[in-house]
Amino acid sequence: MHRRIEMHNKGVVPLTEEYDVADGERSTGHDPFSVYLSSRFAQERPLQIETPFDLALVDSTVTGRIDAIYGSGEAWEIVDFKSGRPSDNPAVKVQLEAYALAAKEVNPGVDLSVTFAYLGDGLDTRTEHADNPWLDAARDHLVSLIEAIKRAEYAPSPSPSCRWCDFLPFCEQGRVYIKAEDGP
Repeated sequence: MHRRIEMHNKGVVPLTEEYDVADGERSTGHDPFSVYLSSRFAQERPLQIETPFDLALVDSTVTGRIDAIYGSGEAWEIVDFKSGRPSDNPAVKVQLEAYALAAKEVNPGVDLSVTFAYLGDGLDTRTEHADNPWLDAARDHLVSLIEAIKRAEYAPSPSPSCRWCDFLPFCEQGRVYIKAEDGP
């Protein structure tokens, strides 16, 4: 879905509608890309799409890729598209915190908001204004997470998500969980 959104914003039409969807991953409900096409996001041209960033915090670097930045030179809305439904998991906010801090480094004077655009069950947006107190709290939160990781102070929480986690090679509990799911 992310690649299709990127191609749409570049004016490129894919050869097939679901060229990048693996068997077993097709939506059984709303098609997230169709939801995107009917949203305000498909009608506007973003300032940036799939924009990589490196954010230096403490003595670490957080890297990532921002799905889209909408707006003008004075006000930006960073949007992260999600193909599923909204989550109550507070950990997902880490993503928007990193995006906002990286954007502020590039354009310190911009009025900034961050949005999760959930497309899996019809459009559902969750937007926060990233003002200075929000950004200060975001920086403190990310720094505390980095410091806890360095001290190995984290509680692994194995789940089916482990299969797609970038940290699986380093997480014994995740590997054990996946092995148990896959069977002998």
